[in-house]
Amino acid sequence: MGINRLEVKIDGKPSYKLNLDKMPFDISKDINVHIDFEIAETNGIRIQKCYVADGNRLSIYETDKFKGKIQINDTALHQVDVQLMDSFGNTSYLFFQIQGDQTSESSEEELAEESNFNGDISTSIIENTLAIRAKNSDVKNAVLQFKGKPILCPLAYKKGNESVYLYDLNKGVVDFIQIGNIGEKIAIKDEIFPKSGENYQEANLKIQFGDALYDTLYLKTNIVGNKLSINNEKIPLKDFINVSWAAPAGMVSPKTNVYYVNDGRKFLNGNWIGNKISFKTKELGDFALITDNSPPNIQPINISNDQLVFSIRDDISGISGFNCYINGEWILMDYEYKSNRLWSIKLDENQTFSGDLSLEVIDNVGNTAYFEVNIEDFVEVQKSVKKKSRKHISRKKSKRYGAKSRKSSTKRSSKKSKRRRR
Repeated sequence: MGINRLEVKIDGKPSYKLNLDKMPFDISKDINVHIDFEIAETNGIRIQKCYVADGNRLSIYETDKFKGKIQINDTALHQVDVQLMDSFGNTSYLFFQIQGDQTSESSEEELAEESNFNGDISTSIIENTLAIRAKNSDVKNAVLQFKGKPILCPLAYKKGNESVYLYDLNKGVVDFIQIGNIGEKIAIKDEIFPKSGENYQEANLKIQFGDALYDTLYLKTNIVGNKLSINNEKIPLKDFINVSWAAPAGMVSPKTNVYYVNDGRKFLNGNWIGNKISFKTKELGDFALITDNSPPNIQPINISNDQLVFSIRDDISGISGFNCYINGEWILMDYEYKSNRLWSIKLDENQTFSGDLSLEVIDNVGNTAYFEVNIEDFVEVQKSVKKKSRKHISRKKSKRYGAKSRKSSTKRSSKKSKRRRR
């Protein structure tokens, strides 16, 4: 049944308690910030946080004033005890220790620190922390800037040949990083706060965030040709955001629409107003404008007086709807998109299908495919095809066996003739 209760103690004092006996249904979507959403999206593994993340409204916790986040401000050894319990009362324990490191004091004079570092700088944002990673660096302080104002960021820790600097973005956003002689821009366009009514706008893009954010979003956007990026898929949203995107020249068409293209391709059903397409999304990441001029594909699987079965598929925008008629009378059909199967549903078990059948299948941008046939004619043709197929198989078998018998009879006759000669 999974973990039902969890408790963390620091030096014997309760820091965090979780009780999953009751889950508030109205905000159950906040489970996305209860777990490590990035790892869940990347690896499909759900890891629970043992602290209350910013934006988490679930009322299933008891914490200290730090919301369960462990604060280490000295170099002493601290004991951490973790107790986990499932719904049957089975309990496991984890014990470990944490020791802090003395933070080096920095001064403004160190801004001019010289270094031979010429490696790569990479950045990532984890909740409200900017993590800066530099390979082969011995620099004690990264220098961050916001609108030209320098901010010192001391080395947090080293892992192998990689130095890691951590900066709390609650203190303000930054737009430039310098480590030794290497500098790099931070592509944060804006700081979007988790409150209703937050908007962002640039030349070809407008985003209305509504009440979709759990926590402050450090917005990154990029438009290249028919592709748009808004941060990445590893940041959860609790509701839809509205996006208006000015399309590149030549892409405005009722057959062109927005697709979410992070993992495969998903149709998002945008609406054109002039050269701008508006759409809703509950996921951040990569989007693309794609044109679909191809109608769906229809393949009959079984057409008889008792049942109608088809395979229908559309490889770009997907199936939007379908209608089936026999002699002008509408027939109830059911569809399973995973197997691409469409089949008839009888409202009366004595119902039979006879006469002229017409099936139309429409995709999400309006392309339509048609399949029309007389059911009796189709059944007769199928019978004829099966009969010819059976005859063909039968001839092949008889030829094969006939050839063997002739060979064997030839051998026998040759043996007889040899005996006569003797």
